[in-house]
Amino acid sequence: MNPALRTDDSIRTEAVPRREWFGVKFVALCVGAGVAVAVLLALTGFIAGIFCAPTLTASVDQLSRIVPEGGRGEAMGCGTAPP
Repeated sequence: MNPALRTDDSIRTEAVPRREWFGVKFVALCVGAGVAVAVLLALTGFIAGIFCAPTLTASVDQLSRIVPEGGRGEAMGCGTAPP
């Protein structure tokens, strides 16, 4: 009634060749993971930009009000003021 039990002779003990790891499935997995990481980085950068952009704009606007026209380049961090 029950199927016969396997013997030790029927068990395969061969190692999997390395070349099988580089098949189509492995390449597809790597490409899919790369795309997923790229999408997550783009989404995270977009969300961070939404929160950082108003702060940067407000600070540049305030600096342009406070600093005289001749010293704005140095105040903005360019190192030297334009002539």
